[in-house]
This record gives sequence, C-alpha cells and structure tokens, in this order.
Amino acid sequence: MDAVGKTMTATPDVSDPALTDRLRRWIAAGLITSEQGTAIERFEAAGPGDASSRQTPISFGAVLMYLGGFLILLAVTIFLALSWDAYSLAGQFAWATLAVGGLWLVGAILRRNYRSALPGNLLILAGTGAVPLLVYTLLRLTGFLPERLSSYDTGEFHSRVQAAWLIIEAASIAASVAAARRTRFGPTLLLTGLWGWLLAADLTRWTRHDGKWSWHDADLWAGAAAGAILIGAGMLARRGRAPAFDRWLFLTGHTVLLINLMVLGLVNDSFGLALGFLVLYLATVIASVWLQSTIFLVFGASGTYGLICYLVLRNLHDAGEITLGLVFIGLIVVFTGIVYQKWIEPRLLRLFGRLRRPKRRVALN
Repeated sequence: MDAVGKTMTATPDVSDPALTDRLRRWIAAGLITSEQGTAIERFEAAGPGDASSRQTPISFGAVLMYLGGFLILLAVTIFLALSWDAYSLAGQFAWATLAVGGLWLVGAILRRNYRSALPGNLLILAGTGAVPLLVYTLLRLTGFLPERLSSYDTGEFHSRVQAAWLIIEAASIAASVAAARRTRFGPTLLLTGLWGWLLAADLTRWTRHDGKWSWHDADLWAGAAAGAILIGAGMLARRGRAPAFDRWLFLTGHTVLLINLMVLGLVNDSFGLALGFLVLYLATVIASVWLQSTIFLVFGASGTYGLICYLVLRNLHDAGEITLGLVFIGLIVVFTGIVYQKWIEPRLLRLFGRLRRPKRRVALN
C-alpha cells in the first residue's frame, strides 16, 4: 500500500467510501496534503457540527413550499388566461399589476417575518414570472401596441410589434436579475435564461427584418450564443461575490446551449457540425474536472452520448438492429465510464493540480 493509502486508512471510519476515494485522488494529484485529507475525513466522521458550515438536505416542508409556489403561479396563469378578454385594458393592467406586486409584497412580508426565506422567495419568483404580462399590458395601455395586432402592415409590424417583444424580454430579464440579487435566490435566474434565449432569437429576427415566427439557423446560433453567455456569467459569479448563483446560471446556460445545438445538428446533418459538437462536449467533461462541477459533467456526458446514440441509431430500422444498437451503446457507456474513472480523471486531477499550484518565487540576492 502506498503512503497515501496508509494515511487515509489511519483516519477514522466515516462510512463514506466515496469521500475516502476522492480524498485519496486529491492527495495523489497534489490538490491537498495528507494532513489536510486526514483533517477533512475526521471532520466528516465527527457528524453534524456548526449548522452554518454544513449543507442540510432538503426537507419535506421545503418540497411542499416549492410545490405550493408552482401551484400559485399556475393558478394565476390559468385565471388570467380564462378571463383575460372579459376585462378592459385598464382592468387587464390592474390584474397584471396585482399579480406581480401582490406576490412580491406577500413574499417580502414572509421573508421578513417567517423563520425561513424559502416561502417568500418562491412567491417573489412567481411574481417575477408574471412581469412579461405586466409589461405587455402596459404597452397596450399606452397605445404602443393596438388591441388587434393584425391591423399592422409589414413595416409597422417590424417597427412596433417586434420592438415590443424586445422591450418585454429586456424588462423581464432586468426584473429577474434584480429579484435574484435582492433575494439571493438562485432559481430566479432560470427566468433570466429563458428570456435571454428568446431575446437573442428575436434580436436576430429583428436585425434581418423577418416578421415570421420561425427558427432559422441564425436564430439557433443566437440561442446557442445566449447559452454560452449564461455559462460565462456563471463562471464570473463563481469567481466574484455571488458563488451561490453559479449552478443556476450553469444549469440554464447548458440547457439553452444543448437544445439549440441539437436542433442545429438535426436540421443540418453536417459532419463538421457533429465533430464540433463532439469536441465541445468532450471539452465540457474535461472542464468539469477543472471546475469540480457536476453540472458540467452531466451535460458533457449527455451531449457526448447523445451524439453517439444519434449516429448509431439513425440508420437502424428493424427491432433487432435497434436492440443491438442500444446494447452497443450501453457497452460503450460502461466501458468509457470505467476508463474515465480509473485512468483519465486521476491524470486530469494531477495535471490541474500542478497548474493550480502556485509557483515558487526565487529571491534574488
């Protein structure tokens, strides 16, 4: 047994083989010392300590709060959709204002007076989701948009209607970012990702004077760029003052990027695009080791194996061929998983450990 193994086996049993394995690999890669690994394992073996230093698992009450927040947003949406045409423009604006302002107000009160900020944050999230409706009714109330959009000709549609969608999306992004910064509630950034994606696509249509609601290659590339920007924002959040936001920006950014690139690949069926897709998601897997990010690993593996599945199954037709194809893909997944965990990941950890290690300065006499 090597020195690393002796060091780790001398530590208390934490009944967590995964942690022990990770610590051994980190020590071997030079990311931490043997003494630090021992201290980490002893700390974990001691059980729950300071509540502020340990992440508590999500409780059943928290699940109910998430479900309740979703139902409130769904109820508001259904109510407004069913009775929307029955109200005048002023009535529609009043209901939209109540949906946004009322949920924000109740959420702020709950955040101030309830022991947990989660219920209030969820209500503020629901209110933020209704901001596009509020901006839309405001544009109609001020006369920027008519009651019947069909009354516009082609030129007016481009100058008014498409501009209105850009205003709605930009205002919704601003509201979601402001709400997330105010509440420090990361899931609100999922709305930022959604509206950022739509804003990128509509900006592309607006610049090429295309009034049709269709998805061209330019729109898909713009959506992919929006996803990349969100991932970049997550990197900045991790390095800056908002590290709790990085996982939500990574999640929405990778989702937007993967969807747009997959649609581009299915529409164009290009070898160059497929190769670029494969290289990108293999690089994402490597980046997951550098960042120690599960989200990068999940999306990197999803993109890589998704492409493999598509290439294998695209020309298979009968049940026997498809069955053999799926068995082949399963074997590839298992084999590459073993190779990655046993040989590739430890080498990447050692490489990145050397890159992260600060260089020693030589004093000049």
